[in-house]
Parts: sequence; C-alpha cells; structure tokens
Amino acid sequence: MSNSYDVAVIGAGAGGMVCAAKLKERGFNVCLVEKLNKPGKKLSVTGNGRCNLTNTDMNVNKYYSDELPLVKEVIDAFNEKDTISYLEGCGLVTKEKNGYVYPYNENAVSVVNLLQSRLASLMVKTEYNFNVSEIKKDKDGFLIKDDKKSVIKSKKVVLACGGMSALSADTKYNALTLIKDFDIKTVIMHPALCALTCKDLIIGDTKTENTKGIDFASIAGVRTNAAVKVNLHDKNGKLIALDNNTDLGEVQITKTGLSGIPVFNVSRHATYGLLNNLDVEIAVDFLPDFTVNDLLKRFNFLMDLEERNKIGDFFTTLLNPKLSDYLIKTNLFTSNMKLAEQDPEIMKLFFETLKNYVFKVVSASEAQNAQVTAGGVSLNEIDISTFETKKVKDLYIIGELLDADGRCGGYNLQWAFATGVLCAKNM
Repeated sequence: MSNSYDVAVIGAGAGGMVCAAKLKERGFNVCLVEKLNKPGKKLSVTGNGRCNLTNTDMNVNKYYSDELPLVKEVIDAFNEKDTISYLEGCGLVTKEKNGYVYPYNENAVSVVNLLQSRLASLMVKTEYNFNVSEIKKDKDGFLIKDDKKSVIKSKKVVLACGGMSALSADTKYNALTLIKDFDIKTVIMHPALCALTCKDLIIGDTKTENTKGIDFASIAGVRTNAAVKVNLHDKNGKLIALDNNTDLGEVQITKTGLSGIPVFNVSRHATYGLLNNLDVEIAVDFLPDFTVNDLLKRFNFLMDLEERNKIGDFFTTLLNPKLSDYLIKTNLFTSNMKLAEQDPEIMKLFFETLKNYVFKVVSASEAQNAQVTAGGVSLNEIDISTFETKKVKDLYIIGELLDADGRCGGYNLQWAFATGVLCAKNM
C-alpha cells in the first residue's frame, strides 16, 4: 500500500480526531492513522464512561509541566468555552455539574461516535490497524511505515499517538521510538492519575498480636473523605519539596492500597519517586474536617457523658465501621476499651496519627493502566502556537505526548482538544 497526503495525523484519540477534522475543514488532504481497528478507545472509557470533557475552572495550576507558562499560553488560546463551542458545533449537547462538563447523556461512546461521524462527513481518509513502526524524513516529506511494511507518504506529520498510558502491554512501538532519530528533548515519562500499591507502616513495623492478620484486604472497598499528600525522601532521608501535592476528596481503599481521585491527583509524584528510587510515602488525613484539639474535645465530652463509652463509640459517627476498626487495631487499641481508662496524652498521639497516617508506596499501576502520562516532549522543543517541532520542519506534536498533564476533572481532555484544534488552525 502506498498513499500520499498533505498531512498524516498519527493517533485517533481525542486530539487526533479533532485535529484531522479541522485540517480537512481547512482544505488539507488528510489521513488519520490508528493502530487499532477503530478510533477513540481511551476516550470511550474516560471518566468511568461518563466523559468529563473539560472544566469551567480552567487554570494553569491544574496542570504539571516543566514549562507551565507555555501550558498557560495554550489554555488561554483555546479555553473550556472554546472546547464546548467546538463540540456543540459538531452536534454534541453538554451539561455542567459543579464545574465539570459532560456530554448531556454522560456517555463517552456517544462522543466518540459523534467525532467519528464528523470525520466521515468531511470524508477524512482513515487507516486503521496501521501500527506505525518508523517515520523517516526525506526531501518530499515523510515516509510512515507500519510493522507490515506498508507505507504512507505525507508532506507533514502530526504525532497524536499519546504517551505510555496509550500503550498495551505488548506494544512494540511508541512515539518516543518514532522520534528517537530527530534529537528531540524529552522530559522523563512516568504514569500519572493512577492507583498506588501501599504497605501500612504501622502494621509493617509492629509485631504484636493486636495487628496479626490485619491488612488492606480487610477494608477493601471502603470509601472515605480524606486529605492526601505524597512524601518523597532522598537517600539521606531529607524531605523533597513538591508543588501541587495535596488533594481532598473520596479516597478508596483497595485490596492492595489506595485509589480514588485525590490519590490519582498526587500519584504522579509517587511514580516519579519510584522511578528515581526514592523513599515514597503517602500521608492520609482520615479526619480532615477536624483538628487534633477538636478530637480531644470530643474525647473529653464522650468520656464525661458516659463512663461506659468505648473507643469504638468515639468513631461511630465519624468513620466507616470497618475503617474505624482497622485504625483502632493497628494503633494497639481495641474497640471495647473504655475511653475513661485512656491516657489523654496517648489519645492525642492517636489523633495526630489519624491526621497524618503514613503508608509506604510500593508500586503504582502499570503505565498502560494509568489515565495519563506525566512528562513527554519538552514544550521548549515546539513552537507553542503551531506545535511544530523546532528541529524538524513539518513535524508536529500534540496532546499527551507533550510534557503537560492535568489533574482529574477534564483537564487532560481539554489539553487534547486545545492542542489538536490549535495545531490544525495554525498550520
């Protein structure tokens, strides 16, 4: 097979689809290339299938990058209102919930179908099951080869093929291997927005009958409101300062550790630490709405109210019963111990522990299971107005492959849509 085009867009995710459509609208002869047999696989499951498209609280502090000012240029040039307008112009109906913007039916597959229909109506050429293995530049443009030695010729190429999270476990090729000969600087890539496998340091360091048999499996499935942060320590034990490193919301306890949006939002720090062989911890405040003094006042109140009140009674209206029992036992108490018999200073230490309960992070979700990739091609390597690489004329890079990743809440899709449309608009 041999075909020639003005532009080949490699990757039929959110950014690739809108980029290809916009280019065709502008009159380019476009080919959208995808390794799978259909477009939008990742988009079809985003937001647990509800598809959080963007967010009305669009701010650069929702993103991570070595070059945040350049990220700001992009989201200022194509903001959440522009994304909503573009998608509604394609026929989508949207709605907003507490700043989160969704398709009206909260169905991600319908968004994929709509964008696919848009491509079809514009008669954008698509090549599915084309697993790009090599990109070579020649005097006429680019030769794009797949692993079956088929070839596409194109004057320009847009790489929209995602990061590590776009890969399957058996993928041989990724965008970094495709650009390895072009001397393009990259920021080290690692998973972000992912669950963490943890070890309870209290259980791990305590050898008593009180903690025997207590592990994450006993409380798996518990969801609780909590605040979280990641602690990274260098080889000398020194705490490393981290930006944008705390979050609050519903934390989910799994059989092997911690998950949920707050954990996802700080996970990039944990995966970075693991990658660099640092000592990685995640600290959880299980009672973020209370100070230690608030808890001591409650302790004194219940102790005075009824001498027979037990430690278990203290948490009855504060925590999930399974979680309460777990935290009590791992701190060498039992639920039946009477409050009146406890030393207030010991209880204070207990409350301080609950507000800074530290778990050791052992590992993170595999890269292909993460929602997004941190790191990627340095934004200094591209012209931020067109997304053309500075070192390779007519080679463009958009979306997740760039060094910009957002928190949960529609920020990564916003980045994909913004970079895709701006690239096509300014090419």
